[in-house]
Amino acid sequence: NSSIQIIPNGVDSDFYQGRVTNKKYDLLFIGNLSYAPNIYAIKYAAEMIMPLLPTNTLSVVGATPTDEIENLQSNQIDIAGWVDDSRDAFNQARIMIAPMFISIGLQNKILQAMAMEIPCVITSMANNALGATPESEVLIADSPEEFKNQINRLLTDENLYQSIKTNARNFILKNFNWTENIDKINLLLSN
Repeated sequence: NSSIQIIPNGVDSDFYQGRVTNKKYDLLFIGNLSYAPNIYAIKYAAEMIMPLLPTNTLSVVGATPTDEIENLQSNQIDIAGWVDDSRDAFNQARIMIAPMFISIGLQNKILQAMAMEIPCVITSMANNALGATPESEVLIADSPEEFKNQINRLLTDENLYQSIKTNARNFILKNFNWTENIDKINLLLSN
């Protein structure tokens, strides 16, 4: 057991870089839209969070949306489905939400959003795998009211928004840098 080493997942921070763009949506959820934990999260967002934010918009992006997900399409919720380049979806949104309550491992969608300087509002459970510092690198919400409050904080406090997005990117560069993690794997395999 003393020779076991854990190499964390990573994200290509050169590929996933934020661009200054006009934001079409306030919120984004991205993921496989036929995966049960994502279906639960999207329905939670649509039924529990979005009614508390009647003037905000949510883009839902990902492969194979189920009929249940497609039926959530409204003036407030855009079920975009598959996109060729997820960076386009990230660049169209101000905030990434991840109301993940079941089957939680490290979520690549959160790593990618953070790398692209998109502030994330995530559950405590999602952060257990991530290990980001709440109120610095991510904002935590575990109820619809908490999601509403954290989203409103980011949308109304430009200093908080800028701080979270910068700290999020730095967190990814420090802890989930794909190039450094590949180098660690290559070093281990060469010994």
